[in-house]
Amino acid sequence: MLRLTPATGGGVTFEDIDVMRASRTEMQKLRRDMQIVFQDPYASLNPRMRIRSIVGEALTIHDIGTEEERKKRVADLLEIVGLNSEHAERYPHEFSAGSASVSASPARWRSTPS
Repeated sequence: MLRLTPATGGGVTFEDIDVMRASRTEMQKLRRDMQIVFQDPYASLNPRMRIRSIVGEALTIHDIGTEEERKKRVADLLEIVGLNSEHAERYPHEFSAGSASVSASPARWRSTPS
């Protein structure tokens, strides 16, 4: 769906856009609203990055908000999933498997404006 590998058949339509025929520019815009969801939370969390950086990465890549606004957005997203803002400074291995899965959740929503 994200066209990370070429499609061999079929089609995908997202918000009335044919994803398989979308231009590079259209795909960049679409990818702000599309995310890969890994089944294994540890596979989706870079062990060398703090949760703050993982969750805020898409905000930085897409140049959403100022540094302070991104920091607040990350804290808000962590609180939505039941973690507190102090968890932002932890590394993925410092969470249990259940908490790691929860900490991966905000990363899925991070580029969506609040």
